[in-house]
Amino acid sequence: MVPYSKTVLDVGSIPTTSTKKTTLRVVFLRGGRKRKESVSARLSARSISVNLTTQTERAPVDFKKVSRTLYQKRNFMIRYLLLILLMVFSFSIHASIEQKSLIYEAKNFEEAESSKSYFRFEMQSSLFGFITVKFPGFAKEYTLQWRQDTENKIIKDLKITIPVMSMDTDKESRTEEMQLDCLEVDKFKEIIVTISGEYKLAKGEHSVQGIAKIRGKNVRLNFKIFTEVEENSFVVSGAFPVRLKDVNINNPTIAKGFASFNDEVKLSFNFLVP
Repeated sequence: MVPYSKTVLDVGSIPTTSTKKTTLRVVFLRGGRKRKESVSARLSARSISVNLTTQTERAPVDFKKVSRTLYQKRNFMIRYLLLILLMVFSFSIHASIEQKSLIYEAKNFEEAESSKSYFRFEMQSSLFGFITVKFPGFAKEYTLQWRQDTENKIIKDLKITIPVMSMDTDKESRTEEMQLDCLEVDKFKEIIVTISGEYKLAKGEHSVQGIAKIRGKNVRLNFKIFTEVEENSFVVSGAFPVRLKDVNINNPTIAKGFASFNDEVKLSFNFLVP
């Protein structure tokens, strides 16, 4: 509030030629305080002599306003302290959880097949409708991502990303037909498998749920994974089937139409994580 000053002078009716002593009442309002000034003056036509005595009086205190202000300040401090405690607690929780990832690469089919860490797919093809041939395939490159609670030795939310062009069946013509005709690599560059939940880094078996995204279609998964510890590493493994019809692959053929893929494909993985 801007300070102000106000003077009220109440003298009544005084003749200009009066020489009697007259008392004047002057009220000053200045900066929220009321000041009563008693002025004794002798007035005459020729001169005015003034004796001024001042008495200062404080304005009344608005206790409701003061109480409301203190209440607001107290609430602000409580909220401020709660926010600080929440930030500290949140930091302590997330400090032990790390986002991790590994990229696995193999130079060729043989190296991918012999590796302790692999992503494998098993398929069958039928020649002329009655000769069945089983064959395995491996991803020569894939990325594994997960969250790890290092303090409690828990892993969470696995994600496997496989570039379709890295999938190899050890036979060039068959691999090419699988990539181009079945999986349509020109449109769909990756296969992504996500596995939800958390698992203790110890030997055990876990029922899990997940999603396999193949050719842009999500296939829900229910299967088991296995965890164990080897020296300073842990191992995660599992397997699940996928039907080609579920990802809109109908009657896939190879060998220029003389052979066809069976509808069910078995996908499996084994990851050694240092």
